[in-house]
Amino acid sequence: MPGHPATSRVRVGGRGRPAPGRAGIGHFGWFVVDPCGAPFQRQRRENHLDHPCVCTYHHVVYMRIVMTPPQQKHHPESVARAVSDRWAYHRTGDSAESVIVVGPRGAGQHRFLGALEARLRASKRYVSSLWVTPNRPPLLSSLMLAELLGAQDIEQPTATEVARRLRRAMRDLSNGGRPLVVLVHELQDLAAEDAAIISDLLCAPPGGSVLLVAAVAERRSDGTLWHPLRAFREQAQRADHCELIDFPTLSVEEVTAEVERRLGTGVASPRFIREVARATGGRLDDLDDCMQAIEQLDPRLRSELLAASRTLQALPARGGPSEHAAVLQQVLDESGRAVAAALGVWKDPATVEVVSALTGLGDTAVESALSDLAEHGVIEDVHTADSVVTFQLVEPLVGAALAAQSPPLRLRRIHRAAVELIEATPRPLTDDETVAFAAHCFNGDITLDERRVAWIGRSATALVSRSRFAEAREQLLSLERALRRSPKRNPGSRSVLPSPLALLLAETLSRSGELDAAEDVLADATGPTGETDIAIALRRARDRVALGQNQEAWEIYAPILAHENPGRDPAITQARIEAASVLRSIGMTDEASQQQSLGASEAQESGNHRLTVEARLSQHRALYAAGRPNEALRFGREAFSVARASGSTPLIARASSAIGAVLCDLRSLERGMRWSRRALRLAEASDDFATVSGAGHRLATAMLDAGDLAGAERMALRIMHLDSDMHRSRALPRPRSLLRVIQALRGESSESPPEAGRFWDGREPLDLSYSLNSEVIAQYTEQLVSGNPEGAHETVSTGIDWFIKAGSRGRFLVCDLIPRQVHAAILMGDLEAAERAVTLLDVARTETEAFAVADGQHHLARGRLAMARLDWAGALPLLVTAAREFGSTGAQWQRMQTLKEAAEVYLSLDDTERAQAVLAECHDFFTKVGARDLQEIRWLYARAGRRPPRARTSRTTGELSEREVEVMRLAARGMTDAQIAAVLHIQRRTVTTHMHHILAKRGIHSRLDLSEANW
Repeated sequence: MPGHPATSRVRVGGRGRPAPGRAGIGHFGWFVVDPCGAPFQRQRRENHLDHPCVCTYHHVVYMRIVMTPPQQKHHPESVARAVSDRWAYHRTGDSAESVIVVGPRGAGQHRFLGALEARLRASKRYVSSLWVTPNRPPLLSSLMLAELLGAQDIEQPTATEVARRLRRAMRDLSNGGRPLVVLVHELQDLAAEDAAIISDLLCAPPGGSVLLVAAVAERRSDGTLWHPLRAFREQAQRADHCELIDFPTLSVEEVTAEVERRLGTGVASPRFIREVARATGGRLDDLDDCMQAIEQLDPRLRSELLAASRTLQALPARGGPSEHAAVLQQVLDESGRAVAAALGVWKDPATVEVVSALTGLGDTAVESALSDLAEHGVIEDVHTADSVVTFQLVEPLVGAALAAQSPPLRLRRIHRAAVELIEATPRPLTDDETVAFAAHCFNGDITLDERRVAWIGRSATALVSRSRFAEAREQLLSLERALRRSPKRNPGSRSVLPSPLALLLAETLSRSGELDAAEDVLADATGPTGETDIAIALRRARDRVALGQNQEAWEIYAPILAHENPGRDPAITQARIEAASVLRSIGMTDEASQQQSLGASEAQESGNHRLTVEARLSQHRALYAAGRPNEALRFGREAFSVARASGSTPLIARASSAIGAVLCDLRSLERGMRWSRRALRLAEASDDFATVSGAGHRLATAMLDAGDLAGAERMALRIMHLDSDMHRSRALPRPRSLLRVIQALRGESSESPPEAGRFWDGREPLDLSYSLNSEVIAQYTEQLVSGNPEGAHETVSTGIDWFIKAGSRGRFLVCDLIPRQVHAAILMGDLEAAERAVTLLDVARTETEAFAVADGQHHLARGRLAMARLDWAGALPLLVTAAREFGSTGAQWQRMQTLKEAAEVYLSLDDTERAQAVLAECHDFFTKVGARDLQEIRWLYARAGRRPPRARTSRTTGELSEREVEVMRLAARGMTDAQIAAVLHIQRRTVTTHMHHILAKRGIHSRLDLSEANW
């Protein structure tokens, strides 16, 4: 301001009052800022939105700040809903508008226009689309639009005349009283004259009944930048009747939400979602094309992709990336197409020298082609740490499409050149380079020698370590086919693969669910006796365990463990650790403890961190199942210390998961869930799917105990899909059983999967503690909910007999099974059976350590028995103690079940006041989680002569009422409260109340956010 040099004008926010639904609009506030920019006063002035954005008075600057909640982003479908609903009120056509959506190519413009057209056609509106084709003659698109609007033949089609006639046609158009909506696709591909004419119409629409909607991308279809975009954006921002909306790219969390919306919760693994987000760059339209391609795949290939057992390279290019690649093939010259194909095949950043070697072009031709590709937005330059300039593809999906559309002979030459480049590398190859080398060998039809076979074996090993079992399987099968064609093949050998690679192939087949094929590979494997034979035996034993045939697995382990291990052979130590779990599952607890101790001592003496951690975790699992959590926690912490010393992320994840499981019983669910979530994150980052499954199941179980049924269901669904896609048949019953329990607790009917019957047909009933325990609880809960306590009692009694026979299963007996047996016996009126179950529980408690969850279950069982005997005075302290013990660990579900029993005791003791207080707490909890126990709470209220609290359709949460929807639609058009009251014939104060409820239910701060947040 003149005379005040220390003061500067600071502009924040838009010009004037923004139109409803404008991008980035939030609630407003005023900040008073001193000349140095430090705010010292803030005053909300929402009623003065027409004041200038910045007013300077002496040495003070007043700034209007636009504060948009960071989580709010423009979604194409919500924007389309807002535009269509707002335009539905423009029946007289007295005010024309225009809408412009801007963003990177494929950021959601196509979905927006498609959703908008569908909604407008559904509301009986006239909709026309102007599809822009590149390289159209100048003014042709404008003439087509003029004809669409009813303009007469234009004799002299100059730019000025066409623009004038378009404006006149838009003003004169009545169209029978119904407005016309014109959708302009790919505005940036118009000729310069057409772009100028239509841009002017968009930024300054004349009066009439035409709504112009245009989608604009930052680059043309050939990848070149559309330079007028910046001026066009500024002009649109200054316009009064033009709505400018930005479509940004999606974050990984938003990509996750989109993928789960299309495929279902938990269907896609986190690694797959990360790869899709990286490949599509977060562009919504490209993500849609990717999802459509996945949905059309073969079921097996689709499941392998979603489980991230394969990379996205197996996905055929289609949709936007494929169309973009086809356009680039037309605009690029021969050198540009060759360089683009080379970068698509090479995939990693490449220097000019590498591209020259791949294509056979000279450096000058390569540099010219790279410059052309950069101009079309295909590549970008990347500077390495040593200041070397490399080039990489901006959009991997477009690069893959460019390579797929290249001639086969060119691709073959590029792959052969890539093999020569990798072989000439003077340093040792990384795992990524060996994986790429194997792909180049097979695609280039390279003759394989011993060195190349060894490198392909390293590639398959690296893929297996990353859980890319399907990709490793394909590489090994391709290698086997190539070796069978080799003239040097030994005709007397049944397997052409070296023994280590044959074992690796058997493992990949087992992990893919092809156990018979894996057995055939093991039968054909040849090699010297010793280590190879032990490895083959271990592979066969693991396959038997996967099938639930633990007795047969032990028969394979026994010959390996019959001899001493003076040399501390890691394979024998591994066999001891695995055999200990098998022995425990078939009830041979003494032999299991012996092998476990030998394995732990051998692992520690050998200094092998991995074996040491696995031995400690094996001891942890045995002690945890036996009901000795303090000792189990000690071994879990020892495993965690060794894992941290080794620096191995998978080992740290496994140890963290073990600690989390114990802390849920011993300390609190909150602490245990923190460790489980940490284990889940580490396991996902290291692609350790077994730990993801185990930690996820424990986390879901803890969520259920804490009363978070929705969170437990989401996690169980995610783990179920992961186990199914990875063919983890042994672990699959755990999440399925947990889902059945959740459905039963909600009062929903569910059908037991066919796999559940294997626990009840007498075949391998003692397969695995967690799976068996989960299945018993699921079937018990379903039978109890369906009114069959006799069947529930029989189910849980059978499970108890199996666990007692197996031995060392105290934790499952005292925390899960025997307390349920007591409850079922009481419900079916057999007090003698209930007393026997309580006696059995007393004995089992003496064999386990004291911890809160077991103590709570013990007191709850004894309290229920006292209630069955009508000993109300004796039952009350037991139930109060049980509720306190459950509450100390955060087990809200068990605590509320206990309080429900306590409420009945209070009523029997005529203590209505305390009963009502307990019932109110139970009613709020069961209402929140949506459990069927709410019916029992209402019955207890009736017994107390009281009415249960009314089901509150919250004024600040839930769905909008019909009147609130009407008010919100009018407010989204920019109407004031007084105008809305006049339209709806209600009081202004009523409108104000409705607006408060709408903002609270939608979680927004200003009515200016209504258009974007709710439509």
